[in-house]
Amino acid sequence: MLKNSIPLGVSLLFVILFQLFNNSTIESKQSGNKITNEALQTIEVKGFLGEFNPFLSQELLRDKVSINSDSSMIGSISIMNADQYRKWIGKINITNATNKDTIIDSSILTFGTPNSTISKARYIKLKAIRNGAYQSFMKGMERLAGFSGYDTLYLDLRNCSSGLDQEVTKIANQLVYDADVMMMKEMFFNGTINKINSRGKVFFPLKKIIILVNEQTSGVSELLIRMIQKGSQVEILGKPTVGAQLIMRFFPLSNGKYLFFPIGYYCNDCEKVDQKYDQKKLNPILPNINLSDIKMDSLLKQKFDISL
Repeated sequence: MLKNSIPLGVSLLFVILFQLFNNSTIESKQSGNKITNEALQTIEVKGFLGEFNPFLSQELLRDKVSINSDSSMIGSISIMNADQYRKWIGKINITNATNKDTIIDSSILTFGTPNSTISKARYIKLKAIRNGAYQSFMKGMERLAGFSGYDTLYLDLRNCSSGLDQEVTKIANQLVYDADVMMMKEMFFNGTINKINSRGKVFFPLKKIIILVNEQTSGVSELLIRMIQKGSQVEILGKPTVGAQLIMRFFPLSNGKYLFFPIGYYCNDCEKVDQKYDQKKLNPILPNINLSDIKMDSLLKQKFDISL
């Protein structure tokens, strides 16, 4: 009896030891996969930074900057999930519209026709310059042109910040009449320079553009203002803008997330890239006439048939 129980006890001990070893191996593999994913993300981040922003890459190695989840920080490195990415670049959801908005291709624009029949001024508000904004903007301009034409545009960019610079360039080309006007230079931190010149193919020529801004006007909307200032008669009303001048880009990571960081800066009169450019530097756009939002709304209501 005792002889028979010894092999059984040894067998049970072996099974227990095997299960403990197997569980330990599984946990080790799971932990290893987690470490591998984090390491892979780190390798990808360092690779993108090294290629497109060497200075920020060195700052990350020196622990002088960190990766965060706040994409609004100037000069920051952020990692976003897919939903955040789609929200940033996608069209505005029509469920965000109010009864005073005109919805065109899922972008929300507010239009204003003049109170006076002899006025040649029109009003249009951009709430964002995301994917599809140019097409919506052009349809809005066409709709306004149906009211006996116009030569002055009130362009409201208050609280407008997020969007795509590709859409901005297309809109700017409709607001700068002459061809080959150097609207902006893109100064990339990897040393390359890209000049953005006007095309001179304007469908709705304007004599004057009056732009409304406030303290929340930033990013691509500021880029739009700087571009059209180069080739149009522009007057700016409101308060100083945020002043961001960085070129921001998304880079897809293998885990389905997106890396978001500056790869350069915009400049009109630069000749070469400043590798030590202060990426937290702000250069606000200053209005010709300082007005509060309340006073600007009052001015618009006097001139246009709109509900603000």
